[in-house]
Amino acid sequence: VSGGIAISDFRIVDNLGANVPASQIQSFVLVSATDGNGVNYAPNSQTPYFTFEETAANSGIYRIKVTTAFVENVYYSTQASVFAEFQFNFVSTSVDDVVTEFTETAVLENVSPSIEQGNALTLNAAVNTTQITTLNGVNGASYSPNKAKDLTWSITEIKDMSTNAIM
Repeated sequence: VSGGIAISDFRIVDNLGANVPASQIQSFVLVSATDGNGVNYAPNSQTPYFTFEETAANSGIYRIKVTTAFVENVYYSTQASVFAEFQFNFVSTSVDDVVTEFTETAVLENVSPSIEQGNALTLNAAVNTTQITTLNGVNGASYSPNKAKDLTWSITEIKDMSTNAIM
């Protein structure tokens, strides 16, 4: 296959790297698209995250697109290691009935999470204060309901402001 599966259209190529003409392709099928846990998200699966199509009839140019289910469920999260890479397994059959199986790996990229207030935040609060600030952040998801999921913050240092001692 030539071209990046996740970022551009692609073609079937022969063992010399030349494009195989569409007239020589009897069929080209995406058999599976598995994540880091081995779960299949191909178009024929129970929960398809991908569609597979020829860009135009008899063009020999193909593309993989993500589905709404992918957009709604995959985002930078604690599951990033599982959903960061997918293995796409294909089977092509030539008009001469030569069957070729191959696998391509797509490594997904995402926008890193960010916190609007930046890395450091100085606060002065009374001892019994229950809420000292509100932090907003995004995790890189394009689907709005997922944009704040799986974000965590932590307090790395507390100082006594009168003595400047770290508590």
